[in-house]
Amino acid sequence: MTSVEICAAIGTTTRKSGGILCRLMRASVTKPKRVYIAAWTNDAEGARRYPRAIYALGDKKDKPMPPVSNAENQRRYRQKKAKQVNSVFQLGTPIKYRMKKHDRY
Repeated sequence: MTSVEICAAIGTTTRKSGGILCRLMRASVTKPKRVYIAAWTNDAEGARRYPRAIYALGDKKDKPMPPVSNAENQRRYRQKKAKQVNSVFQLGTPIKYRMKKHDRY
């Protein structure tokens, strides 16, 4: 489960569950590590994508976060920019208008 799913299951906020997960992921003097990162997923909250850890019970080695290539970030950025509307006038359909030389002011 991700941290958001864990919060929903136990009925706490993400701030409270972050501390709990941190303590469960560390081995103590008397107890081994009880939770590890089994995998990673990309979760979107609003406009940003976040890598989220998927936790599992056990004392195994954490899976490292996969790197995101620069090309992938650029592709996502260009795709997002193409969808953005930065003017009220762009909401309508585009009209091609060619001014003749004598129409200029």
